[in-house]
Amino acid sequence: MRICSKCGISKDDTDFYFGRAMCKTCFVSQSVEWRKKNREKHLLSVKNWKAGNREKVLKYKESYRIKNLSLIREKANKYQKKALSTFKNLVFNHYGWKCNCCGELGKTMLSVDHVNNDGKNGKNGSGQRTNLGLGLYRQIVKENYPSTYQILCMNCNFSKSRNGGICEHKK
Repeated sequence: MRICSKCGISKDDTDFYFGRAMCKTCFVSQSVEWRKKNREKHLLSVKNWKAGNREKVLKYKESYRIKNLSLIREKANKYQKKALSTFKNLVFNHYGWKCNCCGELGKTMLSVDHVNNDGKNGKNGSGQRTNLGLGLYRQIVKENYPSTYQILCMNCNFSKSRNGGICEHKK
């Protein structure tokens, strides 16, 4: 049995870290308090430790990823759904929730259209589309809602793409 130098309570030896006069509970609370008061100093210390222990950090991250893969995927999916909803609402609120061609108002029917029919140009080096869904919405917001996009219903969008850039309604 030992007496904690901070709280003065007599505790078992297992309640103390090796070489410390303070019990684990008091030591942890003191450490938390110090980190709050010295936030910048603490963050710099952590940054320096990580830089000096890169291999340990990478090994830990990899083992964490393996052990928690389903949790990581669940969080990523939740984030993706929220981000998709947020960016989609930003885009549709700007351009309007109505087809620019036929006036369709059904939210599930509406889509973003490339006014100049250049949507197929948004590909990366391996030929994969990069401007779909969340990526497209982010790009539109980042470009500050350019006039090269509009809202069309799926019927008008497909009709426009199949008829050389002209919807059946405009023929």
